Amino acid sequence: MSERVGHAQRDAVRRLIERAVGNGYLDASEYDARVRQVLAARTDDALRATLEDLPPAAIAPPRATQPSGAVAGAVLGLASLPLVLCGGIGGVTGAAAAVLAGWAMDRDGASESAVTGVVTGLVSCAYALIVVAVMVVEV
Repeated sequence: MSERVGHAQRDAVRRLIERAVGNGYLDASEYDARVRQVLAARTDDALRATLEDLPPAAIAPPRATQPSGAVAGAVLGLASLPLVLCGGIGGVTGAAAAVLAGWAMDRDGASESAVTGVVTGLVSCAYALIVVAVMVVEV
């Protein structure tokens, strides 16, 4: 049984058609024709008819990206900076941050978080070496 539709349903279908255009499944003239059909639709069957020849991939929302190691590397790198003063332990966490963020850069590209993780991790390693060297010289 077909039910009547309102503005919210029409707008949702219009957005799906826009997504199909963005994904290359429809051209501008097909978009215009389908939007006119959507605006004229009074039932859910009429709305479904505007989408039925499109494959699911045409109107599927973009996949959410998996959380990457970039954010974890950045957090670990930033946390490692003050840990350097604790007997150079920040060097270990800094190295872990640099490796984790580096892997994320290889996989996902150089995001701001990944670069932050690599830079702060390497800086922590360098400071840790200095702290350890000073501790050894003083002994």
